[in-house]
Amino acid sequence: MVTQNPDNPIQLTQSLAMIDAVRRMSQRLLETWQESDPVSALERTLADILRQVGEEVITDQKVSAAIYIYDEDEGFSNGQASGPLQEYMKQYQPRPGGTGEFTIRTKQPLFVNSIETMPRDIPLLSQQALAQGVKAFANLPLLIGTKGQETLIGILIINLQDVYEFNEERQVLLRLFADQAAIALQNARVHRRRLREQKALQIVSEAAISGNLDEVGQIITREVVLLTKSTYATLWSANPDVTQLELKAFYTVGPPWHPPQSTLTIDSHSINGYVALTKKLTFSPSQMRTFTMHVGTTRLDAPFVCRCWPGKHW
Repeated sequence: MVTQNPDNPIQLTQSLAMIDAVRRMSQRLLETWQESDPVSALERTLADILRQVGEEVITDQKVSAAIYIYDEDEGFSNGQASGPLQEYMKQYQPRPGGTGEFTIRTKQPLFVNSIETMPRDIPLLSQQALAQGVKAFANLPLLIGTKGQETLIGILIINLQDVYEFNEERQVLLRLFADQAAIALQNARVHRRRLREQKALQIVSEAAISGNLDEVGQIITREVVLLTKSTYATLWSANPDVTQLELKAFYTVGPPWHPPQSTLTIDSHSINGYVALTKKLTFSPSQMRTFTMHVGTTRLDAPFVCRCWPGKHW
């Protein structure tokens, strides 16, 4: 429960500002779906969250804040930062053994009024943070899902260059703000994903009109890699007798790579053959136990295989 102290007009003003910031963040959920650009759908949401932290949530001193998007497999990805220390916060993301990792592990907010009185179980700040003059900070996990089964999708870090009292009331309001920010962030990510998928389908459809199947194949594999963040994608066609697969296109990111062979035999012992014969999409988040997928001598740890253009041969 949030209470107001009528004898402290400054505290009352700050509390009302925080409540208004929570309300505005809820409104952002509706505004996100009006975005038509997949990049701005996420970037504007991040910018709005940071702007409100600096202008409406903590209003009595300069605030440096950053949002780092988190994925359990990929770790942190670049988010956005604002305030006097934004360049530092962009350059130095949460490190192993630091306060950011502590928040990720515990999935609990961390409020430090002064680094001079930090509890012993909290990791010390890095030398880089101390050199920037950080005197107080708050780490807020951005969580989605039901209580006890939350998924961490990001972390909001607030750095202050002066001591600050994160009293109980401020902590409650910051938690509420972080909850709304997490929903807004996830909403923007889902919307960005949907826009990217729509754009990819549009690109493939426009290419198919040209009738240039080689170009269509290149576009399909490229869009698959970009959408799924895969290492590479290959596109194969079955010969009329459905006895072998022929390489038609591929796309890769990272080091230069070329499929070591251009044909694959369709048999019952490989995932390639399984998909070709059963016409079923197959996916595995890790190494296949039933099938081992090979492209030449390259073993895949997380294959995703599907059949394209039902009823037609290339």
